[in-house]
Amino acid sequence: MTKKITNIGNEETKALLPEIKEALQRVLNKYGLKVEQSGKAGYGGHNLRIKYEITVPAQAVKNAQRDFDSYKVMYGIDADVPFGFIFPLQGEMYTVVGLNHAAPKNRIILQKASGGGARCPVSTLNSQYKFRKVA
Repeated sequence: MTKKITNIGNEETKALLPEIKEALQRVLNKYGLKVEQSGKAGYGGHNLRIKYEITVPAQAVKNAQRDFDSYKVMYGIDADVPFGFIFPLQGEMYTVVGLNHAAPKNRIILQKASGGGARCPVSTLNSQYKFRKVA
């Protein structure tokens, strides 16, 4: 039997978030959409605040690629670096999946091959690209 929640705290939030996301994703799968939590969940006593982002997966990749190609030279990324460039770093394989315009330092958005995301500065991306190009 499921425990009835009378107060929303840290433990309750940790238990609820995955179930809520899973339920939302089941509904959105019918329409070919994807849901991700954007930001931290806020809770306190009698309420829980969660912000979700719903995206069209294929369109999101197209937009990220167009954005990367449009702004890479402005941010100092070598013009030859392609969107989706894959490189090893500290024993992990990473793929370039976008740009974070609000980040002055770690502007490059990466996807780990093992799952999860990461960020790196432009200088790291440029040096990895030049190293792979020479090798």
